[in-house]
Amino acid sequence: MSSESSQLNPPRHEWVIAAGDLPPQRLEKFLQQKLPGLSRRNIQALIREGLVLVDHRTTDKGYRLQAGNHLNLRLPGPVEAAPVPEPALNPTIIYQDRDLIVVDKPALVPSHPLSPFETGTLANGLVARFPELVGVGEKPLEAGLVHRLDTGTSGILVAGRNLAAWSQLKLDLTGRLWIKKYLALVTGNMEPKVVTLPLAHHPRDQRRMVGLKDRKAPHRGRIFPAE
Repeated sequence: MSSESSQLNPPRHEWVIAAGDLPPQRLEKFLQQKLPGLSRRNIQALIREGLVLVDHRTTDKGYRLQAGNHLNLRLPGPVEAAPVPEPALNPTIIYQDRDLIVVDKPALVPSHPLSPFETGTLANGLVARFPELVGVGEKPLEAGLVHRLDTGTSGILVAGRNLAAWSQLKLDLTGRLWIKKYLALVTGNMEPKVVTLPLAHHPRDQRRMVGLKDRKAPHRGRIFPAE
C-alpha cells in the first residue's frame, strides 16, 4: 500500500511500497509517476542532492524499488528557494548599471531553475556574480530576470538589480514598450506568414510548451536567405 503525506510544511512526501503495489521499477520512474509536476531533470537532481531517501538512506536514480521499501522525499522550502550560485558559469554581460543587467544567454542553457536544487542555468551564474539579485522579482528562482528565453534559444535577457528597477522594467515589457526580434534557421522554402497561436507552459511539465487556442497574440515574421 502506498501513502502520501498531506502536510507539506516542511514539504515532504512519503510512500511505503507494499507487495503487489507495483511491478519492480526504477526509483526515478516511480517518482515521475507520483510527481507529474516535476520534470525528469528535477527528479534526478532531487535524488542526486540526497533529498530522496529509501529506507532512510540515500541512493541513486537506478535503484529498483522492492516491497517493504520506505520512501521519503523532502522538497526544498521557501527559505531555500533561491538559485545556487555557480561562479564557473560566468555569464557574458553586455551592459550593466546600478539598476539593470543585460546578459547574453547561450543556447541549451535554461534561463532559470524551476526548483532550488537545479543548477546549470543562467540565473545560477548571475547570482554568483551579482548576489543582490537574490529575492528580486515575483519569483525568487528567477534572480531578477524580467523575461526568459527557451532553453534551446540564445539571445539577450534583462534583469533588474533591485525591486524598483525590476518593477519598472516589467511594466515596460507588459506595456509593449520593448521590441523583441528573433532569428531562426530553417530548411526548405517558406513564405512570410502571421502566427496566431500563442504558447504557454505545459500544465504538468514546465520545460515544455503547448499551443493555446483561446487567445489571440499574432506574431509577424520575415524570411531571410541563409548566407
